Amino acid sequence: MKHLIIKYLLIVMLSFLLIGCEIRIELTSEPTEQPVIVQSTDTIAVPSDTPAGPNVPAGWNTYHNENYGFAISFPNTYRALDDAENLYGWKNGVVLLYNGGQAYDIAIQAWNSQQEYENELGAQLARVTVYPIGNRFITIFNVTDEPDNATVIATFRSIN
Repeated sequence: MKHLIIKYLLIVMLSFLLIGCEIRIELTSEPTEQPVIVQSTDTIAVPSDTPAGPNVPAGWNTYHNENYGFAISFPNTYRALDDAENLYGWKNGVVLLYNGGQAYDIAIQAWNSQQEYENELGAQLARVTVYPIGNRFITIFNVTDEPDNATVIATFRSIN
């Protein structure tokens, strides 16, 4: 009986060890999709708003921000969070798109200069799309690389 208990405990401990290794591998692996990379010297033309918006699938919601002059659409499973409580910790945060889970999926921020966002975002720039609107730069940070995020980001447009 004592040998059975020891064998059982060894199997349980080995299982936990294997699960721990799998979690560590998943947390440290690189994303498989190529991120959208916008070089700081690129100028991106911001699509203009149309009644339905460009590339907006039917039934999606649209977040409009008159102050910064943009709109972005997203599936019903996402929520647009632009209150101070949710934006806390996001320097120059305008709106966060959230699809559940442990992290916001897309973070939109407004900056006064290219140097400002480059200094703040640093190594994360590989996951950021930048749009100049007026005298500001709007950055869209693809935080989670969820499959729908690229489609959501493609709906970004100027409304001025």
